[in-house]
Amino acid sequence: SISVFECLFGGYPDSSILWIQYMSLQLQLSEFEKAREIAERALKTINFREEQQKLNIWIAMLNLENSFGDEESLDSVFKRSCQYMDAYSMHQKLVAIYIASQKYRKAESLFGTLCKKFGAKHPNAWVSYGSFLIDRDNNEEAHSVLAKALQILPKRDHVDVVRKFAQLEFQKGDPEQGRSLFEGLLSDVPKRVDLWNVYIDQEIKTDDKKKVDGLFERVIEKKLTKKQAKFFFAKWLDFEEQKGDEKSQDYVKAKAAEYAQKLSKK
Repeated sequence: SISVFECLFGGYPDSSILWIQYMSLQLQLSEFEKAREIAERALKTINFREEQQKLNIWIAMLNLENSFGDEESLDSVFKRSCQYMDAYSMHQKLVAIYIASQKYRKAESLFGTLCKKFGAKHPNAWVSYGSFLIDRDNNEEAHSVLAKALQILPKRDHVDVVRKFAQLEFQKGDPEQGRSLFEGLLSDVPKRVDLWNVYIDQEIKTDDKKKVDGLFERVIEKKLTKKQAKFFFAKWLDFEEQKGDEKSQDYVKAKAAEYAQKLSKK
């Protein structure tokens, strides 16, 4: 009840959960304006050091305006939240709210703003946008987003962003596009053994044994450390034990023995 909530705030003034439950109670009573007032009270009451608690209230306010307010009231709360909290985080939160409420056009528009404002310093902004587009079957637009990301991001972020887009393609887009991105990466940075590992993992999930075996054959031809070689042969043998037969397992064991013999001669 309202009286119980008011008593609780005396002991737990910084609890965003209590404030949000109080807002929810008012909404159940169709008291939209009172829910708004409670949110404002919460922001004034919660200690300024309790950033996560304040963030929770701002998110609740965005949800409130998205569900019961209008564009003007939502925009007003959003702009205020960006002044008091981390603006990048608030853009992310509102995008998530739009997606959850299936307001996809608004989400896409805000993604554009998010990448324009923060894309140079936040590689994951582009990845999130690409993921959203692939979810909507807008693969061509996702390719354009990646291309734009590579124009704006510093070079040190390129490999990681391309890898994440490649993984997105494998997971929910076009695996062939994912292969193309991985192949491009391995052409540019062939010594990045971690990329080979991620690439192999993605192919294993597609359940195309021929392609997986092909990647293992290629990676063991690279200049690997003893530890790296041992890792890939163990991974390959494990794969053959699950997807292959005794003949394929013996083949991997023979390859491993041959590789070890080569190392011992060096």
